[in-house]
Amino acid sequence: MPIIKNNRRLPAYLLLALIAALAVPALSHASGHCKFKELSPWTKQWYPMCKTPATAANCDEWAMTEGISEAQFGDGDCPAAGLVGACAVDGVSQYFYQTSTAAAAMGCAQVNGQWTPRPE
Repeated sequence: MPIIKNNRRLPAYLLLALIAALAVPALSHASGHCKFKELSPWTKQWYPMCKTPATAANCDEWAMTEGISEAQFGDGDCPAAGLVGACAVDGVSQYFYQTSTAAAAMGCAQVNGQWTPRPE
């Protein structure tokens, strides 16, 4: 069941993704990103996501997480094309694509992250 706050529903995949970002150790030495798809347990849809900073080893670890598929490590920052916004928590940025800006921002607030909407 989605979390309800101010009569808005927060898709579970957003909350799970943000909680997973909290569990990641500091990656200040990393300079890459990890693109992946995350399964929403409620909508049963796969949503594209990206985390940075990341290393190839971190990306491989995230790929083993339930509900994560198609994890691919890449150099540099996460792609900007199709970006909805990003949530920074403890030095890790989680990038959201193809989802509601309001839902992603609300999920970021739930984990005390710093939300940055896509630049116009």
